[in-house]
Formats: sequence, structure tokens, C-alpha cells
Amino acid sequence: TDEAEQTTAIETTEEMSQLVPPVMSSVAATAYGVQVSWKSVDAAAKYSVFRKEGNSDFTEIGAVQSVSYTDKTASSGKTYTYKVRCLDAEGKPVSDFSSEKSIKYIKAPVITKFTNKANGTLITWSKHENAAKYRIAYLDGNGYLQIARMLEEKGYKTKNRRKMTVFLKYFESLSTVSIESL
Repeated sequence: TDEAEQTTAIETTEEMSQLVPPVMSSVAATAYGVQVSWKSVDAAAKYSVFRKEGNSDFTEIGAVQSVSYTDKTASSGKTYTYKVRCLDAEGKPVSDFSSEKSIKYIKAPVITKFTNKANGTLITWSKHENAAKYRIAYLDGNGYLQIARMLEEKGYKTKNRRKMTVFLKYFESLSTVSIESL
């Protein structure tokens, strides 16, 4: 019976070390890559992030203490699937994997230049290889996001505005820059 009690104690200890899997909050395209976010799990020291492309196997791409990770190695135009699991302080897995979330990553266009003119600001950006049109918007002093125009070219001249935050969007990717006109 001593052996049976000892086995039960070991099994109970192992069960107690298992944490619930993290709950995925989102995967989103950013100007820097794909941001993967999840809800915090009590007693998790770290989180391990896994990615797969298409039908390939999952590969660990990072371990972090926070509840988000930006995959800076994602390539524009590819579809990725992500999942996360909890780790202890030594980096050992202590939970099952979260559910999986997928995204087709489209890299944000890059705003390259702001040129102050007498009656506004000229905003230019690099052309995105798959973009037919761009949408540019600004955030005014009241916090209202207003779409300025649907654009095919790589530049747009704003009206005379002293301060603004500019958003340049193609599909789900977004480039954001704050500027102050002279």
C-alpha cells in the first residue's frame, strides 16, 4: 500500500502543475509583423508561441513573459496559424496549447516622406506590390477618424492642418505616423 500511496501522490503533484491553456485574443497585422495576443494565465512564468505556414508543422518562434508577441519574420502575402502554451520558470511546458488563430499577413505600406507646403502637407509612401488603391485617413482634434480619399497614386496632399495622425491602409495592414505641420 505504501507504493500505491506514493504513486497517487506523484500523479496528484503532476496534475497540480498543469495550467489551463492560454485563451487566444487576436492575431493582427501591424507595421512590424503579426501581433499574437492572449489572456494571462495565473502561475504561468512565460509563454511559448508557435507558428505554421499552410499545411506545415508548427514551429516554436519565441518565448515571452508578456501576453503578446510580434512575429517580425512573417512574409507579406502568406497565411500563418499561431498557437500558444504556458511555460514554467525553467521554460518547461505546463499547459496544453491554446486554440489556433490564422491570418493572411499583408505588410503595411510605408509612409516615406512628409513635405510641408504653404497650404498643407504632402504625404508620400512606398508602393505595395499587391495594392491597386490606398486609403488615407486622419484623426482630428475631436478624435474623429475621417477617410480623406481612396488613392491609386503614391502621394496625397492634405489641407492646411497643424497637427494630425495619418493612417495609410491597404487591406488589413496599417501604417500610422503622427506629424505636425509648420
